[in-house]
Amino acid sequence: GKTPPCTEAIIKSGIKKVYIGTRDPNPVNNGKGIHILKKAGIKVIENICEKESLALNAPFFKYMTKNLPFITLKLAQSLDGKTATKTGDSKWISCDESRRLVHKLRSETDAIMVGAGTVVKDNPLLTNRLLSRQPVKIIIDSKLNIPVNAKIFSKYSPAKTIIAITKSAPKNKIKQFERKNAEIIIVKSKKGLVDLTALMKILAKKGIIDILAEGGSRLSASLLSEGFVDKVLFFIAPKIIADKLKIKQVLAVKNLTVKKIGIDYLFEGKI
Repeated sequence: GKTPPCTEAIIKSGIKKVYIGTRDPNPVNNGKGIHILKKAGIKVIENICEKESLALNAPFFKYMTKNLPFITLKLAQSLDGKTATKTGDSKWISCDESRRLVHKLRSETDAIMVGAGTVVKDNPLLTNRLLSRQPVKIIIDSKLNIPVNAKIFSKYSPAKTIIAITKSAPKNKIKQFERKNAEIIIVKSKKGLVDLTALMKILAKKGIIDILAEGGSRLSASLLSEGFVDKVLFFIAPKIIADKLKIKQVLAVKNLTVKKIGIDYLFEGKI
């Protein structure tokens, strides 16, 4: 209902046949355009490449049918399944090409979601370095532990910041973050943490359709266990962290090959 219908232009153009991948799940539009086209004598053939159409528009379809955002979980990890060294060093597990791809993904999503731990530990900008469309930043921070001078509030990270907290967050700190132009959302708690179900419903009402979750292991585990993740992107670097303290010290795996064994994947390489 936000854009004018294309049916009038199609009818005026003289087009005689229209192919449709799948119907629009939006109740404002669903099937109405098809009826108008048929009434004008235009032949309509439906469900052409329906599977591909559904995949292409998956975030919109979930948003319209379930009133929830579509969540893509992105993780970068080593071959031995670690996202950081035991000292917390994680820059950089993935290569330059992988990070460029992540920035492209950021430019295509409505919002980036991380937990408070990521902001405290990494102090990221959470921007799209391609300098095109910048996603909203969503921080889940039950007790408002992130520093008020974090980079996400700097001029180098201009997109809107939303911080989801619970009633246990100090009220005096809320005002500090509001002065940084952050939007504070007080969400009901679940076991002392932000209730993710309640948060997702609030974000959907704000029109946030597509979220790229880049949080650490805690947020990732919560999103997965509660069934909010729709798609996963796991970047597996040819490195073994073991007990190293810094990423620069990790073991590199050479001549790495990947082979599919049944439903598993075998990674083979030399140290």
